[in-house]
Amino acid sequence: MIKKPTVLILGAGASNPYGYPVGSGLKEEILNKIDFKINSRVNIFRKMFKTPGYRYFENILGDEFLENLETLINFRNSFEGSNRSSIDAFLENRDEFRKVGKLAIAGELIHCENFHKRNIGSNWNWFEYLHDSVMMKGCYSVEEYCENNKINIITFNYDRSFEHMLINALKETYGADENYCAKNIRNNIKIIHVHGQIDYLPWEKNDGREYGQIPASSNEWKNSTKNIKIIYENVERSFDDAHQLIDQADQIIFLGLNLHNSINLDHLRIKEFLKKKTIYTTSKGLTPSQKRYIKSYFNNNIQALDNMYNNSYLLLSHVIDF
Repeated sequence: MIKKPTVLILGAGASNPYGYPVGSGLKEEILNKIDFKINSRVNIFRKMFKTPGYRYFENILGDEFLENLETLINFRNSFEGSNRSSIDAFLENRDEFRKVGKLAIAGELIHCENFHKRNIGSNWNWFEYLHDSVMMKGCYSVEEYCENNKINIITFNYDRSFEHMLINALKETYGADENYCAKNIRNNIKIIHVHGQIDYLPWEKNDGREYGQIPASSNEWKNSTKNIKIIYENVERSFDDAHQLIDQADQIIFLGLNLHNSINLDHLRIKEFLKKKTIYTTSKGLTPSQKRYIKSYFNNNIQALDNMYNNSYLLLSHVIDF
């Protein structure tokens, strides 16, 4: 079990083993979906010539599709030309595209939920390792699991994969009722989406959407975006809660977060909380100079940073001082 107060801070790389794209992949998928042109009459008026992307957004936007057609195309052109690495970073400065941008985010990530349900097994299944090899030790009930593991989660991701895996792991491991598991999670393990999320799960809120369930109408698609927050868009409370968790932790573990771009670290105000903390991080895709920058950002006084691991599974399997 995790006896030392610990915070896991998740980035897109932590969800990637479960079928979700990292920021650059999400950008590419969204740009590829908008494969139609506004000046093509056959695309608009003849169903047999509609492109896959046209049908995709027509389904999501419903009756509002045609009125947003020009906005979608302008959004694609601006997003591609902006050279911003992620869609949320792009939308931060482009209010006029936030509606279609959030729908594009929701569309991609919700469809990933079905892929995840079919492909939960992975050689790099870091959640399985965390649950089976660490958190389960010495815990013989749902109560012991949730109360004895001193862990909280801060995630920059919009997806709900961690919550889905956690509730199902508890239900199936202990043969327990979902409501009972949910109560114990809520009372003991904090999960903060600092940028919001695509819907809540039913155990989190009564009107939540089941994991893997595709919205059945344009209104349901809109509802799936109402909790998505773009940087600086009503995120102050979420980050205040995150600061509190970091302050209370002895150990901070970054999984799949892009640390060499220090914007997220600045939002967490991580430099204010370095005293007497041990920090671990993944380093997949980082160059030697980027690793040096990260160490410098943390003032070179975090010894654990000398051991940066290539992915979340390897990091957790080597961090044995729980």
